[in-house]
Amino acid sequence: MQPLPSLRPDVGTDVHDCFIADLLHDFGKMVVAQFMPAEYRRAMEMSLWQEVPLHQTLAEVIGVDHAAVGAMLADNWRFDPELVNAIRFQHEPEQCDTDMMASVVATNQISKQLGFDFGGCSVVQALCVSVAGRLGGSLGAVRSRLGNLEHLLQEAKLFSKI
Repeated sequence: MQPLPSLRPDVGTDVHDCFIADLLHDFGKMVVAQFMPAEYRRAMEMSLWQEVPLHQTLAEVIGVDHAAVGAMLADNWRFDPELVNAIRFQHEPEQCDTDMMASVVATNQISKQLGFDFGGCSVVQALCVSVAGRLGGSLGAVRSRLGNLEHLLQEAKLFSKI
């Protein structure tokens, strides 16, 4: 697999740490799906029917969203506090204004644009002011700077069939 292009060349956080955060930010979904499958399915269905994000319907169905579940586990496993906060505040990025958070938010929205969202309603949201400021522009501008992502999209599609 080819390395992912950087969202911004002068990001202060190590790009590998951002990559790990991008991979792990939604692992709370897997935990809920594994241990509360009926509730997770109900939240997924509600998200699709109501056209609202999954984290909102999970909070409604089980009383907590996947970000809180993931952050709790990451904290319990003694992951770096910046990673824990990137997981915890992924839906409230203005609460955690870091380069890692900016990476998680932008990558999540770009994944939705490319059709790789696996969690309910896939409405692409604009970047909040803090994230846009850290990345130097709107989601469109950030994505444009990444260039053609077609080769990565094809690799991801092949990988998802394994």
